[in-house]
This record gives sequence, structure tokens and C-alpha cells, in this order.
Amino acid sequence: MPKIKSAPFSFINHLQQVHFKKNEVESPELAVLLQRFKDINTLPFSHLPAFFVIDYTRQDYLMMSEGARQVSSYAPEEFMESGLEKLLDIYNKDDFRVYNENIFPANQTFLQSLPREERQHYIFNYTFRIKNGKGQIAQIFQRGNYITNEEGQPVYSVGMILNVTGVFPDRIMFHSIEKTGNDALAAHHVVQQNYFYPYKEDTLLTGKEKDIAAYMAEGLSIKQIAAKLNSAENTVANHRKNMLRKTNTKNMAELVAFLIRNRII
Repeated sequence: MPKIKSAPFSFINHLQQVHFKKNEVESPELAVLLQRFKDINTLPFSHLPAFFVIDYTRQDYLMMSEGARQVSSYAPEEFMESGLEKLLDIYNKDDFRVYNENIFPANQTFLQSLPREERQHYIFNYTFRIKNGKGQIAQIFQRGNYITNEEGQPVYSVGMILNVTGVFPDRIMFHSIEKTGNDALAAHHVVQQNYFYPYKEDTLLTGKEKDIAAYMAEGLSIKQIAAKLNSAENTVANHRKNMLRKTNTKNMAELVAFLIRNRII
């Protein structure tokens, strides 16, 4: 496996730091979680997600459920034996670069902004690609949370993964942070949502998107823009959604400001 250079604040950098903090964390809830996952692992269903627990200080999986076979086409024992090296080996290199330099640092920065007792109430989601055991590209959705030390550094990652190939666009990485209630399975409040593009060309606006953005800057409605372009209103609305994703802006005012500031329109 090629050596991966670490960004100034990155996932790889984090692993190097917490390797020296093995004895700093006492987590009684971890034993409870491990037992729960072991109980789930005995259920007679073939389409369960893969549940996992990672110890970042050892770079090992403390648990990987049988769902790994369904999700990745790899046996859970392969992850247990090889640890994070197995994950990094099958991780799409372009997606890992985004996770290493953008997604994980965003998660850690967010965790460090919270009091320790609040950190357990947040769920972190993102998508990425792997090369599965059949040699195919699979799109993965990961959902979970972290057990941290006093400094807010994640020392354990606990969660589940699903194969969502064909559900999410495979060249876009979706990332979100949700605040939970008392029931971890209930609907949650999204506090952050981002789209990351491993390939820069995917962030470029098309000619039609630029035309639509220019009309929006003039204050035209979707209906008016559709009439000018002789397009369906749904088509214009979809272009608008794509532009919001490409620019990571939340509404039309932010989008137009972004495009003008960057001299795109």
C-alpha cells in the first residue's frame, strides 16, 4: 500500500497523534456498545448493515459484523485481522484524500467546539467509494459517532456502513452532522451539510447553469427563467440544486454572491 502523506490537520495526522494516548481514555460505554453489536451479529438476516467499532489508538477494528460481506464482499475477519490498513487499501484514493483533508478535520473541529458531555449527541455521515471484493466500485454510506478524549480527539469510531451504489452520485461525497435526541434512531436536526468533489472538473458550472445563474442574479423566478430558456421548470430547479451543491451554498442569495465574488457570472 503506498504511503499516504498527512495534511497539517488530517485523519492520518490524527492517527499519529492518538497512537501515543492509549491509556488516556476510559470508556465504560464502549463495552456496552460492543455487546450490543455482538448481539446484532447473531440475527439471522442477510441484508443488515455492517456495524463496526474502530480503536484509533491501535488502528484496529474491535468489531466488524457479518454485514461486511453484504456491504463490501469482504469477510469481517479480513478487517479484524488487518485493521485500518484493510480499509485504506480498498478506499478509493481520491475519496480518501477528501476524507483525510476535509471531512475528518471538519468532524474533529466540530467535536472540539463542544463540551465533552454533548459530543455523544451528534451523528456524522458521509459517502465514499471502495473497491469491493469482486473488483467492482461500490458506493458506501457511513453513519456513526465518536468516543473522544478530554481534548475532543476521537479515539473510537462507532457506527454502521451501507452499500448505496446507484443511490448517491458516485463522484460526489456527501457529508453531514446531525444532532440527536434521546432516541438515536429518531429523526435528527441537521447542523451541517456539505458536498465534496474529489474531481475539480465536477465543480465547474455548465453553460446552461451559468445562464440560469445570470438570470437569477437579475431577480428572475424559476418560471420566468424556464420561459426564457424554453425549458421545463423542473429542469431549471434541478440545475439550481446542482449549483447549490457545487458551490456548497445554502440558498440563492448565497449562490449568487458566491458566483459574483468568484467572477463566474
